[in-house]
Amino acid sequence: MKDRNSALNWLDRKMKSKLCFINGDDVKNLLKINGPEISNILNNVWVNQKQSKINNREEALKWLLENYS
Repeated sequence: MKDRNSALNWLDRKMKSKLCFINGDDVKNLLKINGPEISNILNNVWVNQKQSKINNREEALKWLLENYS
């Protein structure tokens, strides 16, 4: 790690990959999309999850449909 920010960014990416309530397959299956937009959507879900606006998988799927359908 070069500095504190790079360490925090690395940790956040690791936590997102392990703890995010949904994944790219969920996005593809529900929204029928592919490509780099999936990453942006997952980032938005992760931000809301970290802010306690999404508290479980069911809420994440509902949020996904409400915000991207």
